[in-house]
Amino acid sequence: NGWLIGAQGASPEILIGRPLAEAFPELAERGLLGAYELVLQSRRAVALPSRVHSYFLRLPAREGTSLPETPQTAVLLPLLEGERLTGTLTFIMDMTDSVLTQRTLERQIDRLNPLHEVDRALTTLDLDECLNVIVRRARALFAADSAAILLREGQSLRLVAEEGGRGKMA
Repeated sequence: NGWLIGAQGASPEILIGRPLAEAFPELAERGLLGAYELVLQSRRAVALPSRVHSYFLRLPAREGTSLPETPQTAVLLPLLEGERLTGTLTFIMDMTDSVLTQRTLERQIDRLNPLHEVDRALTTLDLDECLNVIVRRARALFAADSAAILLREGQSLRLVAEEGGRGKMA
């Protein structure tokens, strides 16, 4: 179709009527032609999800994303005329939005996990454990060499939790 021709940068004349392995040699190189054989033998659909294969055909990623190529899920279907198998249909779905949304959600979960861990520590009513969890998670969150919590007692500060090496004073 037009989307594939445009994305591949090839003219229809180069692709139409050619064996799949010649038109798209990367399918053979990546071992994906076996999926077509499975469709032909089983007469059942086969899905090739982007979570497993990343992409079906290497196509440039959408501009403005940090993706190396367009993530795709492909569904291969048997093409039947009555009971006679006449070929296969291939549907390629651009999964860019899904992958970007998943990455955003994973980053949000990574930010929420430390809060959940602190919340669990608070339920123990063990202040030392809670402060140690906060220090450990803060150090990891900021990729710091060390972290500490100081409590103010009157006019002085008292170290109540720390993790990592102490820096040398200049």
